Amino acid sequence: MNHRCRPPLPCEGLRLPPGAVTARPILYGPELGVYLRVVHDLDPQTALFVLTETVTGLRWGEIAGLHVSGLDPVGGLIHVTQTYAYLLNETTGRKRWQLRPYPKGKKQREVPICHQLAMLLARHADGKRPNQPLFQRSGGRCIDYANQRNTLLQPALELARQRGLAKHIRTRSRVTKLRFAPAPAGNLIHPVRRRRCASASCSTPATAGAPRR
Repeated sequence: MNHRCRPPLPCEGLRLPPGAVTARPILYGPELGVYLRVVHDLDPQTALFVLTETVTGLRWGEIAGLHVSGLDPVGGLIHVTQTYAYLLNETTGRKRWQLRPYPKGKKQREVPICHQLAMLLARHADGKRPNQPLFQRSGGRCIDYANQRNTLLQPALELARQRGLAKHIRTRSRVTKLRFAPAPAGNLIHPVRRRRCASASCSTPATAGAPRR
């Protein structure tokens, strides 16, 4: 019988030294609460923005592009009809932030939200016109991503560390996409969300400014 012999591999038998084990940059429920309170102290609107992002799992652009007309606090829904994205302007040939109908070629999404978040968002929408962004900067325009990140979210990490946030959460860590699910407690939110810096597993108050229980 002909037996095919496997040629020897150049690295066969080579053992690499184990890599250094470092703590993963994870924010658990109590630490997420610390971070949200710091953001709330800097800017309550941004704290509500981050809270909405974490509770709903919506992308940054979906929340930034959310208009007041897309909020249904009575029905407990957010209607996702557009996103705020950094896109190429065909006229100028340069990229700029602009609203884009969303999702493209698909049925518009309806994202359920809990009663507490619905009330917070309704209070925030009070006084704004239906065609205005729910979260806006001066002049009624959509918020600026770089400004939010550089002047609020990143500095908040350093302040949160001073208030007891885990030391392995570096100031370069940043929040991205989180997933949350309702907690058994009813009026709490159970974080299941991942950040680039976060995967949470403990209950936190539904509002960043909520008093500690």
